[in-house]
Amino acid sequence: MTPLPPSASLASTAQLLVDGGAELIQASMAILGELESSLLIGQKALLARDLAGVEQATREQIRLRRALEVLWARDVLHPRNSDPTSRSEPGCESPLATGLRAAQLRVLHLGRVQAALLARARRSLRMISNLLAGPEAIYGLPGDDGTAPNVARSGEGEERNPCRA
Repeated sequence: MTPLPPSASLASTAQLLVDGGAELIQASMAILGELESSLLIGQKALLARDLAGVEQATREQIRLRRALEVLWARDVLHPRNSDPTSRSEPGCESPLATGLRAAQLRVLHLGRVQAALLARARRSLRMISNLLAGPEAIYGLPGDDGTAPNVARSGEGEERNPCRA
């Protein structure tokens, strides 16, 4: 999953409420809830090495990310100089704004966990492919005709020494 732009990843929840955006916050929370569920499904698929499940969860996450971008586009198009939530007292935020912030942080955490799982899976696959390649594998780029670079072909140049690899 590709990350949202920083200006859109944590929406200014207090300004959304001031603009009469309670519906926008509720819609955001619903999409974030679906995204959270999709991330959990994707993590389970990764741990089970279920490629089809990982692909399906990734497609769902991309769809939900786009939905959030569209939903939060109004907030991104009208940037504010400062975040009003940073000046407010901790107890002054509405329950909707607090819930949205908590949902955003949960999704952010799950996204980081999934990124770590993907990195681990990539390392595991790289190790397995190196083991399957065996010791006789060519680790350089092949030549034009599929042979290893800088390897004398039989009948060309010097005689081949059978004692050398």
